[in-house]
Order: sequence, then C-alpha cells, then structure tokens
Amino acid sequence: MVTVEEIRKAQRAQGPATVLAIGTATPSNCVIQADYPDYYFRITKSEHMVELKEKFKRMCEKSMIKKRYMHLDEEILKENPAMCEYMAPSLDARQDMVVVEVPRLGKEAATKAIKEWGQPKSKITHVVFCTTSGVDMPGADYQLTKLLGLKPSVKRLMMYQQGCFAGGTVLRLAKDLAENNAGARVLVVCSEITAVTFRGPSDSHLDSLVGQALFGDGAAAVIVGADPLPVERPLFELVSASQTILPDSEGAIDGHLREVGLTFHLLKDVPGLISKNIEKSLTEAFTPIGIKDWNSLFWIAHPGGPAILDQVELKLGLKEEKLRSTRHVLSEYGNMSSACVLFILDDMRKKSLEEGRTTTGEGLEWGVLFGFGPGLTVETVVLHSVATHYSSDSAVCMEMPLGYDSLSGEDWGKELSHLPIEEWIELWISPPPEWPIDWSTWTLVVFSMYWLIWKARCAWVFKNTKPDPSHIILNINKLVFKEPLFHAERCNIKASWVPPELGWEKINVDASFYKDNVLNHIGLVLRDSNNISGASRTFSRQFAYSEEGEALAVLSGILWAQERGSQRMIIETDAEAIYFFCKNGDATISWTTKAILQDCLDLFKHFVNVRISFMPRSANSVAHEIAAKPMGDNFCMIWIDTPLSWLVGALQGDKTSYVTVSDY
Repeated sequence: MVTVEEIRKAQRAQGPATVLAIGTATPSNCVIQADYPDYYFRITKSEHMVELKEKFKRMCEKSMIKKRYMHLDEEILKENPAMCEYMAPSLDARQDMVVVEVPRLGKEAATKAIKEWGQPKSKITHVVFCTTSGVDMPGADYQLTKLLGLKPSVKRLMMYQQGCFAGGTVLRLAKDLAENNAGARVLVVCSEITAVTFRGPSDSHLDSLVGQALFGDGAAAVIVGADPLPVERPLFELVSASQTILPDSEGAIDGHLREVGLTFHLLKDVPGLISKNIEKSLTEAFTPIGIKDWNSLFWIAHPGGPAILDQVELKLGLKEEKLRSTRHVLSEYGNMSSACVLFILDDMRKKSLEEGRTTTGEGLEWGVLFGFGPGLTVETVVLHSVATHYSSDSAVCMEMPLGYDSLSGEDWGKELSHLPIEEWIELWISPPPEWPIDWSTWTLVVFSMYWLIWKARCAWVFKNTKPDPSHIILNINKLVFKEPLFHAERCNIKASWVPPELGWEKINVDASFYKDNVLNHIGLVLRDSNNISGASRTFSRQFAYSEEGEALAVLSGILWAQERGSQRMIIETDAEAIYFFCKNGDATISWTTKAILQDCLDLFKHFVNVRISFMPRSANSVAHEIAAKPMGDNFCMIWIDTPLSWLVGALQGDKTSYVTVSDY
C-alpha cells in the first residue's frame, strides 16, 4: 500500500520555483512629471495655494521621476469633481472605476506573460492576484480568470490592501505553490491604479502630497513554475523568501479605506528605518549561501522614493550601478506599489540580454529582491539568475565557417587595428575566399540577414514581442538553403554536425518513409563531445506519413537515452515542425504527431537535463543514412563503437565538417 509520505513526495516538485515569463502593462495616459504640478493644482482647483504648489513642485523635482502613467485623465476627473477635493465622499465613484480597470490592466500584462511563456492557458493551475486598488466580491482574481478564459478549476488567491511590499509577497506565495504542487504553473498578477488615492492638496496633510508626487499606475504578471520543461525558458530561480516587520516602525506607513477613498500616511523617518534594518535581512538571507559582499549581488529593490534608495545605497556601500534598474523604473513609471519590483525584474533581464551579459542578473549569479511597505513590512527574496546565451543546441544550429579563424581571440583586434574602416568593413562582410559566390549575390545574402534581425528588433521595441533567436536563424537557413538564388550551383555553403558540450551526449534521429511500404525505418546515432560514435541503432516501424515517422524517431531517441541511463542528453532532428512543437508548442502538425510528441515532453522530466535541437538534413547525414538504408521489414539492429562499413563514409564526412548545400 502507498504511504502518506510517498504520496506527499509525488505531489511535490523536485527543483526550485522559477520565473518563466514576465509581462507588464500601463494605461495609455502618460503624465510628464515636470508638467504635473501645474496640471494637478489646476484640475483640483487649488491654484490659489501658491506656497503649497511651490512645495509640490520641489517634491516632483526631487522625486527623480520623468513620467508616470495614470488611468485618471482630465476628462474623468472633470466628470467626478468630488475626487479632486481633499476629503469629499467619493468612494463609490472610485470603486466603480477600479473594479473594472484593475483586472483589465492585469489581463493586459498577463496576456503578454502568457505569450512569452508560449504554453496553452489551460496549463495554468493557480492564479495569485494582488492589488491595493479597491475591494470587491467576487474579486479581481475571479474577473481575471473570466477575462483570460482560464479553466474554471484554476486555484485562485486574492490579495487586497497589502501595499508596496506585496511584489515580494506574491513571489513568496507563488514559490510555495509551485514547489509543493508538482507540475503547477502559477500566474501572478499585480495591478495598481491610483484612482483610489488621488485627491486634492491640503496644508495639513503633506504626506498625502508626497503620494501624489510619486504614485503611478501599472500592472505586471509573471509565470512561476518548478522543473521547467524543455519548451520553457527560465529567467530567475526563487531560492528563498522571507517576511519581517521592522522594529519600532508601527505607523510609519499606513493607509485607510474611507468614504473619501484610500488615505495615505507616511512618517518622515521611513528611509532611516529601512536603511537601519536592511543589512540584518540581507545577512539572514545570504549567510547560508556564504555571501557577505552586497556588491556581488544584483539588486531589485522597491523604489519607494529616491530618499529610501539613497540611504540604502549609503548604508550598504553599494556601487552606483547596483540600483540602476530600480532607479530606471522609478524614473519611467513612478512608484507603482506592488507591481514595481516585477517591472524591475523585467527591466533587468532585458538589459542583461541587450548588453550581452552572461546571466539575466547583469552577469551575476546571485541577487536579492526587496519589497518595503505598510507595517513597516519587508519582503526578502533570494534570486538565482540563469544564463542569457543560447548554446548551439538550445537554438537552431547553422554553422557557416567564415574563414577567419586565425583572427579569433586576443589577436583579432591586433590583426585588424591597422586597417582603415572601409577595409575593415569589407573584410568583415566579405564571403570566405573558398566560397564560389559572386560579390553581388553575397551582398544580398548578408543584408537579407541584417533585415531579418532588424525586423525582429523592431517587433521587440514597438510591439513588445520578444525575438526568438531560433526563429531568426531558421529564417536565415531558409533564405540560404531554399531560395533558388542560393542553390548549390551558385553557392556551396557548408553546414556541419556540431558535437555537444563536455559531459553531454547527442542522439541524432531520422526516419525514412516510402508510401508503398508497410514498415519504414528509423535511424539513431549517439555521439559524445569528442565526435566519437558510441552506438547506432536502426529498426522498422509502421507509420502513415513522414511527419509521424520523424516524431516516432524523436520518441525512440528519448527511450533509448532513458534505457542507457543518460542524464544529459540532446535529441537532434532535421524536422522543423517537430522541433518547434517541442520547443514552443506552436507548430502546424497532425493530432497523431502531437500525441507522440506530448509523450516525448512527458519523458523529458526523467532526465537531469535534456534538450531538443534542429539541424538541416546536411548536418544530420549519419542518422539519415541509417534510416534510409533498405534492410527489409521487421528489422532491428544496434551496433556499438565500431560502425558498419557502409556508415564509415558518413561519419568521416561529419568529422571533416563539410557537406554541400545540394545535400539538403
């Protein structure tokens, strides 16, 4: 009989919770901070309060904010004049806005996160929704579930009135859910709108005026899950999380929901209280890891205001660049309460990729996320970054030897430093001398490649569509290999099989299909990082069409790896659609092929690390030779170390690394 302990073990994930995707959204109404004092005192009919307006201008100038986004625009405020007074009853009007706009803005951010994640919405098992903007039943979590069309059985958690620290809280809760529910995928959404806090100025309530100078609207969403599938792309690992109330901090930050909306109260000593206690939280979080140098971490801190950031920086001796992403988000969006740290997380991973850093955490391995808010409550989340680069096996592989290997490494700059710029550019974009291709054709190839990359860049900048390097490279492959202009008689570009990195093995798979045959063949070849053929295998299988055969070849490769006890394995196919379904789940394939590949994805979890990669047929020649060799029906054969004589030529071809385009 199964024990309770065995049941509990099966229910839990094996690895840490991981951030798998991030999406952000803001209202369309952008407010320029330099213009805001004039607008604010005009719309609230307070222009007669000249001295208070000057004080507010100084607050805005010192805020380090350039712009904010707000749902409330002039038209809405003119329709609701009570919201522009300091203490006029207006809760009903505010509530009517936020119960609609909070989940709507959250949906926009969630849709972006789900799109980046690349998996069906039906795989979302939990929803955590957080907002300080209003209260309603059923809550914003329910409304979001309906707006997104999630399963009715999705498990929901609604968090109201938590405040600015809650960006850390939602990650802590998502971590617990993901790690204690095997296969869970948690959609986390923080959506904040200042409609509940906006009000006119008052001489007797300057802390409210501080809020008017700082707060902005925004929503952020993340997908969190443990044990990522090969089709998922981890961004950060959530290693540990904790919450504490700072000593002697009662009343430092609080808010109260009244008929006039949400009133905000802030003591002057908040920056001092936070900076005084922050090192204790850091020490408790990082002593188990053995980290004492706070500058060795990447930093994601809630930007409550510039004074808090300045004092934290001073207290811990942080270098100026440590809070770069935090200050950037404050500058571009203002204080968006719980959503802020998720915006910073998004900004950091994007900048790390843009700047060529080796990890999502600005090239560093370990990082910390801090949330500060009412209480004073502090959330501390220890983060572990992941690599930003794509290896030759995690993206589509296409090696095009440029013929300038002698100019690699440290000597590269020295060899080219004497050249004028015209010659340097010509050398850089010229085809290798051994390629029989004329200059005009090669120019078209090069600039077509640049155009594909530029299109991907524009989609990222203007449509927030993250580029997939594998798609870009695949399009380049198609351009080079399939367009008549670049056929073998014009351009003999050579592609080669790429060995796996040290400690990994690679199984290349292929299937041959002849429609008149009852049984067709599958070929598998296993090699290590030294390009040594460990084993090869071929057998007969029944399948109705080539696509199904290619899927069965992948499944056979995985089962063979499992049979061998392999833990770090790459399965390589020359079938585009098969690769893209396993990687992104978005290929146009038959339902039978999808069923086979779903079995493949389920088997992936049995490996320590497994990847699927794509190579053109010319770089998959050995598996192709094995599958294409006619050996009769009901045939099965495996050979280890020493290949059969008819396979030696194909293996040697791979070792020399050159095959012609016409083989593709």
